[in-house]
Amino acid sequence: MKIREIITRNWGLKILSLAFAIMLWFFVVGEEKAEVGITLPLVIVNVPPNLVIANDYPPFIKVRVYGPRSMVRALASQRPSKVIDLKDATPGVKIIKLSANNLPIPSSIRIIRIQPNIIKLVLSPIITKILPVKPVIVGHPAKGYKIESIKVIPNKVAVSGPKNELKKLKYIKTMSININNAYTTITNRVELNLDKLHCDISENEREVTVIIKISPKITTLKLSHVPVMVIPPISSINFWPDIISVILEGPINRLNSLNINTVKAIIPANTIHAGEQYVVPLVKVPKGIIVKKITPDKIKINIKNKLLIRKK
Repeated sequence: MKIREIITRNWGLKILSLAFAIMLWFFVVGEEKAEVGITLPLVIVNVPPNLVIANDYPPFIKVRVYGPRSMVRALASQRPSKVIDLKDATPGVKIIKLSANNLPIPSSIRIIRIQPNIIKLVLSPIITKILPVKPVIVGHPAKGYKIESIKVIPNKVAVSGPKNELKKLKYIKTMSININNAYTTITNRVELNLDKLHCDISENEREVTVIIKISPKITTLKLSHVPVMVIPPISSINFWPDIISVILEGPINRLNSLNINTVKAIIPANTIHAGEQYVVPLVKVPKGIIVKKITPDKIKINIKNKLLIRKK
């Protein structure tokens, strides 16, 4: 075929294509330019099943670009991703350098800045380790109460993750459990805290049950001037002293409610006889309270007429 025929064949279509190319060139070159910052999500794919990424890496790449306003706007709205394929990766450190050649940005748009321009990935073999669960408790029980015991079910879980990280890990924490102003036992179903860890736990072990037993604090209280009484009363009886001091032990909230009207020092009449004697008074207190000490510990009694003693 002659050169002239090649040139003149479909000449109308060729002229139209040329005109369209010229118009597009004028549109791109002549259009107003813009400089904007866009964010490209970083996507890691095909991580080998026996490896795990053992370091933190940025989830996004910030790119500053310059080009025709319409193209820059379209790029910003599309938000293309930067994909890193680890199909053939091996254990160790992998460095990925970012440039205009490996980012999903058209060549007609100029890249001014890439931040960060280097991605570092540490690939570590996966191991599994059984770790104890450590509950994280925040706040304090109500006044007069304390934590008596903490039980975790299960108290150990199997954790999978990077070998170098799991070797240093001594336990796995729970999310925070608030016990502020608690005065009864708390039972919570709480998640394990994997924040800042590159580890994983099977779906059915990601939560544990934490039972926190709250009980009153046990302390002591001294009551002075507790009156001594003979029951039933005996006339013409002399005893000394007629008041004692007692030291009591029990829950602080119950001790604080006691006074000389709720604590009784009694000498049973059927335990004494005519003449001079020393008797240990019987101190009656509410249930749950223990008498630790009586001062004085004995009462001196003198009865001259035994007929005055009433028998039960």
